[in-house]
Amino acid sequence: MTTTKPYLLENKKESNRLKKQAQSNGYLIEVELRGIDLKNFHTFLDVGCGSGVFLEHLKNKHNNFRYTGIDTSEERITKTSDTYKDLENIEFINENILSSDTQLKKYDFILCRYFLHHFSETNVVKILKKLKNLLKTNGVICLIEPDGILNNIFPLSPSEKKAIIHFNEKYNVTMDLGRKLPHLLETCGYQNIDWSMDSFPKNKNDYHDIEVGLMLERILQTAANLKDPKDKKMIEKLSEIIQSPNSVLFHNMFTVTAELKNKNILSLVKK
Repeated sequence: MTTTKPYLLENKKESNRLKKQAQSNGYLIEVELRGIDLKNFHTFLDVGCGSGVFLEHLKNKHNNFRYTGIDTSEERITKTSDTYKDLENIEFINENILSSDTQLKKYDFILCRYFLHHFSETNVVKILKKLKNLLKTNGVICLIEPDGILNNIFPLSPSEKKAIIHFNEKYNVTMDLGRKLPHLLETCGYQNIDWSMDSFPKNKNDYHDIEVGLMLERILQTAANLKDPKDKKMIEKLSEIIQSPNSVLFHNMFTVTAELKNKNILSLVKK
């Protein structure tokens, strides 16, 4: 097992938060993948597999598959591989897909879920190009990414908006990635691109009962790991804003799919 640099939020609190998130409205994988029949595929690559949310969903939908999960978090890879050690035809790789030198196979279905927004747009393109080489002809790639987290907080002062933009650029995260994915996939040479979008929370109760709790935990953990006092202060200020009675924070969740078609067939169709 090859190790990588520790994930910024590599701790038990974040693992527990992600478990709660996976079971809450707005983050349900069965909703995100509702338009995809996984039985049409046999080999699966789960990029940023984390605690195995997709594998758990897959084993309940499919009884004959091969699965590879790759994640930069050594803690999660170790724990997830132990959880699913009795399943056949599965493997886990502890590497960053961007810098991985492991010789991976080609797959019928590739999933990136809540993963790509942790990278700059430049690196997202590099990852999509790398994954294109791992996708079989007529295979499908599925990208599930939020769009608007942090950017869609109200009220924010002009200086706070500027601070968020600076924060995103400094830490190489792309908070508005969802809307960009269809274009980026086209740029990288994928075909038959489709997308759907859901917004969350749907109402004030969902916001204060679910979203604030999840975001607050994430924000405070992030602040605890930041070294720059200005960044820490900005994140702590956001935590105050989202807890105020009539604040609003929402995000759009994009599910984007694309295929890799045989070039010879495409050229014949064009003629």
